[in-house]
Amino acid sequence: EAMYYREHEGMRILWFEKQHDFAGMDALLERLALGTNPLRRLQARLRRARVLWFDPKPRNNISAIQHMGGERGDCFHLVTSGEMAREQLRRGPWDLVLSHWGHQPRGLSSAQQLLDWMHSHRIRCPLVVSSNSDFVEENRRLALAWGAADFCTSWVELFKAVDHILPLTSVRPASV
Repeated sequence: EAMYYREHEGMRILWFEKQHDFAGMDALLERLALGTNPLRRLQARLRRARVLWFDPKPRNNISAIQHMGGERGDCFHLVTSGEMAREQLRRGPWDLVLSHWGHQPRGLSSAQQLLDWMHSHRIRCPLVVSSNSDFVEENRRLALAWGAADFCTSWVELFKAVDHILPLTSVRPASV
């Protein structure tokens, strides 16, 4: 019946193999949760990814890393300086780079400097900038013009950006 409705009516019917302990229902609910919970979906993608996170104050990101499942997966490599980020990028490959904006009173921001260096060394990896909301319109415009994949001012925006980018860039095969 479920196949009929799917093929002829365009409807998907939820069903499971009935067992004495209803384990099929538990498995169905688990698949539904994974497919509809954005953080769980993001965590599943991050299990296969390598993410370089550049921020001089990494403690600010611990909550986000925990929400994205980083404490279980070793997918995040945290660096606190542009020099450390460049060294890690040389070693590559990376699926994604996250960078703070890092306003500089004179000259380019830390993110712009890293993007400039990545361009000059032909390192092709998406970089997402995470920042506060100060001068957001100007900084977003600059970051995107410099080649950032996205500019985020909240954890929700950052999670969406990572979720959007990772499926297209994963370099490590999924573990079985």
